[in-house]
Amino acid sequence: MKLFVRYDEGDDAAAHMNTKFTVPKSWRPGPVSKLLAFAVDTYNSKHPDAKLDSAAVHFELDGVRLGLEDVVEEVLETKAEVKIVAGASKAVGDARQAALDEAARKAEAAEAARKFAIGKVKCKNFGCAQLFDPNDNPEGACRHHTGPPFFHDCNKGWTCCRGKTAMDWDDFQKLPTCAVGRHSAEAPAPPPAPAP
Repeated sequence: MKLFVRYDEGDDAAAHMNTKFTVPKSWRPGPVSKLLAFAVDTYNSKHPDAKLDSAAVHFELDGVRLGLEDVVEEVLETKAEVKIVAGASKAVGDARQAALDEAARKAEAAEAARKFAIGKVKCKNFGCAQLFDPNDNPEGACRHHTGPPFFHDCNKGWTCCRGKTAMDWDDFQKLPTCAVGRHSAEAPAPPPAPAP
């Protein structure tokens, strides 16, 4: 893996650095901190009068801060151009932190959904299927259909609402309901069979 490392802070062009080096295979599964320390040591050996402190700088890739604990092969690709920028490094980089935050948000939402579902029952009225608390089921809480759905060719609709049909599943689910009442944990009675 080859990397381009650039340092161009300040107005003194003599203190700037553009260099390319190959990252050893053994460093690729390791932390970015080792790579940053090597880049700072390379800079300091070329600029002994304007040394950098590795604790006071960080790497950026396309404007995104890399963290010291980020794994080299996960955040960098070959021929990537990283900049050494002033400002202390964080342990976790911006991209990895965003991924960690998103994972935590999803886990929190899943836990909230799980807690919401405890003690709840799925409504069996046609077209409802919401979770409800049997101890808190006021009149008007359930918007549903009085008849079962029908599916004919690509046409979908409700037997109780003739004339209102949809071709697409999403549109079918958006068809307005025709009844309001309480949620029910019992399946509705099947419609009577037509007389011969």
